[in-house]
Amino acid sequence: MSQSYATEPPPTGLVRLHLSPSSYGSLDIALFYSSAPAACSVFLECGIKGQFATGFTRVMKDVLIQCGDISNSNSNSNSNSKPTHKLPPVPELTPRIRFNHRGQVALAQSTKSGDATGDADGSFFVTLREADWLNGQHVIFGTVVGSSIFNGLRVGGIEVPGDGSEDIVRVSRFEVVEDPSK
Repeated sequence: MSQSYATEPPPTGLVRLHLSPSSYGSLDIALFYSSAPAACSVFLECGIKGQFATGFTRVMKDVLIQCGDISNSNSNSNSNSKPTHKLPPVPELTPRIRFNHRGQVALAQSTKSGDATGDADGSFFVTLREADWLNGQHVIFGTVVGSSIFNGLRVGGIEVPGDGSEDIVRVSRFEVVEDPSK
């Protein structure tokens, strides 16, 4: 098991997502800023702007949880289009960081297969188990650390209503514990 973590770069920042209802605790995410600076920047910008308050709107039971506005509208905007962020033409994919264990955090982005350039809508997902079929398709920019992974697993066990109701787990506060750019 330790071999799967040996290839990841050392984390260079830490973000804490406080979840609501508060019984879900928080998710601590160590960032790989040195390997994926653009993806980390998109994640930080969206989190600071409150874009993740929409909550975990996609749950694939025991596989992954996705947070952010995955609909065709952004709840924090009057426009009908989602904000997108251009990723750099040089892909931040690296064979060192793979979906080989639970807790990997990646941008949910529109890409061509095997090419991590494209538009990032600010949504992110957390794997709840190994997911090798995602390798080469999404930029992994962090990993859930410590016992907070169990909070993610709890979120992964809920049923998400498709009616936009209030019965979903949301990010009530986005806290930058360690700024990765410093």
